[in-house]
Amino acid sequence: MSAISHHDLRKLILSEAVERHLDLVASAARDSRERGQQGQRRRGLLRRLPLLACVAAAVVVISLVGSVAGVPRIREAAGTPNVLPLLPATTASDVLRPAVLPSPALKPDLQGSLTVVLDAGHGGNSHGAEVSSGLMEKDINLDVGLRLRTLLEARGYEVLMTRQDDRDLPLEERVALANDRGADLFLSIHVNWMTQPDIRAIETFFRTETTTHPDSTQQQPNGSRQLAEAVQTELLHYLRSLNPKIRDRGVKSAPFAVLGDASMPAILTEVSCLSNEDDALLLGRASYRQYLAEALSAGIERFVESRKPRGRDA
Repeated sequence: MSAISHHDLRKLILSEAVERHLDLVASAARDSRERGQQGQRRRGLLRRLPLLACVAAAVVVISLVGSVAGVPRIREAAGTPNVLPLLPATTASDVLRPAVLPSPALKPDLQGSLTVVLDAGHGGNSHGAEVSSGLMEKDINLDVGLRLRTLLEARGYEVLMTRQDDRDLPLEERVALANDRGADLFLSIHVNWMTQPDIRAIETFFRTETTTHPDSTQQQPNGSRQLAEAVQTELLHYLRSLNPKIRDRGVKSAPFAVLGDASMPAILTEVSCLSNEDDALLLGRASYRQYLAEALSAGIERFVESRKPRGRDA
């Protein structure tokens, strides 16, 4: 179960937006007082600002009653800004860290049993998609990856990151890390850029579906398609609560070098469209990036559960 429901997240984002606007109104009022403007009409407006702020806040509270009551806000790590840095980070300390989350109960049969490699796409001079505000795909990918690591480690997985700071790595090295460490799953995180900016869509790619078993000449499914389908399903489930019209571009095979010769189920997922203005605004918010991490975690859980041997009926 996610830390916060889909409907509640939409309400919280609205609430945070109203709060920001109220802060701007209050700041404007303070600036006007400091400049000593004495116009009668302006003084009358300033006297009414507290009342207007209270009315606006009351509207938000009323809209949230019954749906957000008792639901904790997503907690951010101390000192973590609510938007991604606009300048390239050069050290691990410059990169956003995962949110501080309560640790869910571990599943005894998963503790220490599975190793997941998370690949935050791009990095260093490879910015990936980018918008005029300075928001870069490489930073989004890393932030979501670090948050996902926190969630998976809390559930007992061993998690390896191909990068933990702002650096670029050859694509072959990323999957080689997973092979060398004998990882069970490989997931590369990206955001999309569409030529049509009105498109809001998600899609997930998997590596070539079959591998040759060393003891057999037959090619056998490696589970990449099933992992892609599980992650895509959960992303749709989570994100359609915020945008019911989000497009499902499905799962498909692709010859991406980063998936290369992976010896385990390996996928690349495009979790949102930075080319879309609404998605870009959401991707700049820590609460939305946390939501994406929770969706990916749920997708991995769905896949793992589907691969467990079923007990025989009594």
